[in-house]
Amino acid sequence: MKPILRIFSLKNKKAFVNKNGSTILEAIVALIIFSLLGVVILNTSNLTLKSICEANNTIFSISQLTQFEEYFRETMNKINMPFFLTSYNICYSQDSILIPYFEGDRDKYLEINYSENTICFSINDNNFTSDVNKKYFHGINILYLEFLKTETGSIEGIICHLTFNNNSQNITLVSRFGSTPIYDFYKE
Repeated sequence: MKPILRIFSLKNKKAFVNKNGSTILEAIVALIIFSLLGVVILNTSNLTLKSICEANNTIFSISQLTQFEEYFRETMNKINMPFFLTSYNICYSQDSILIPYFEGDRDKYLEINYSENTICFSINDNNFTSDVNKKYFHGINILYLEFLKTETGSIEGIICHLTFNNNSQNITLVSRFGSTPIYDFYKE
């Protein structure tokens, strides 16, 4: 027991000093300082990685939204109504819309189906839809579609109100068809 007591006694200072002249107390203080620095560095790197992940998710979301907007506008531009029609039949329901005259063909329809966070564009040709003609977008939630109308009430495009990745901000896309119906040029 006496050798153990000698180590802890303050009278025997040589027990705390190693050959290099530093004490155990100095070594413990140095370990505490290095461990605190390590904790600070780990927290900083963790916050940095979270920020990088959020930035990557934001960039990915904006990229997806841009692709959707480009495809939406391209597709709406392929709706070519004959110029002599002043009205045409567009079928509209709560979760889909069916637009005739895709690429100018009376029997070809563009169908837009939308459900929770998924939109599907498909081209129907005489009630036949192939999987090749389908394009899906995920993470986009269409709130509602409405028709873009002229002063005379003719439909000339689609207005799409949507949110993206459950973001509370509403986004509105307006796209005209590739051709517009005939206007009453003689109207005063």
